[in-house]
Amino acid sequence: MGLDSKPWGEANEWTSEVLIDDVSVMGEAGGSISGVVTSEEKPVSGILVEAFSDPCQYSLITQSRTDSLGNYTLEDLPDEDIYVHVCPLCDHFNYQNEWYNGGEGTQSCRLATPITIKNSANINDVSFSIIKGPKRLIAFDLAIYNNELHSSFFVVPNFRKLLKSATLTGPNSFLYHFDLTNDAILWDTE
Repeated sequence: MGLDSKPWGEANEWTSEVLIDDVSVMGEAGGSISGVVTSEEKPVSGILVEAFSDPCQYSLITQSRTDSLGNYTLEDLPDEDIYVHVCPLCDHFNYQNEWYNGGEGTQSCRLATPITIKNSANINDVSFSIIKGPKRLIAFDLAIYNNELHSSFFVVPNFRKLLKSATLTGPNSFLYHFDLTNDAILWDTE
């Protein structure tokens, strides 16, 4: 390989010539994978679906979101093994993440099965039936006493350490963000 260029001081006039021998160049991406994401036989909208070139999320290729019917399409995929991951928890949806494995799906990236794209193929019917996630809230209470709003919520045991924020919403654009550091909080669920 040879390189002939002008000095860096003349950046506006910089030119180069590169000679390359024995290099194979990957063709243009053009394959696709599509399917439907459901839960309890109903479509789930807004779920993030991701394509990776390895099974444990180290190299994202592309991503998509499900539409109102649960449909998704991952486009412009290269000709290689593609690992598909559904990530509802990425957006705090209460469903479990799942990897495609050719069957019921798996939560372990190590058990994921690749889908091989060849000649920019379009692979259909890579569908997921995701499971509702773990219940995080046991109960909540909202009441008005002496013209003051009182609210409380109870989380499942062992979830407290994961709790970063809490927001209460209601009619007429009512919105209250709990200050989990300074509000009067009783952690009596653990």
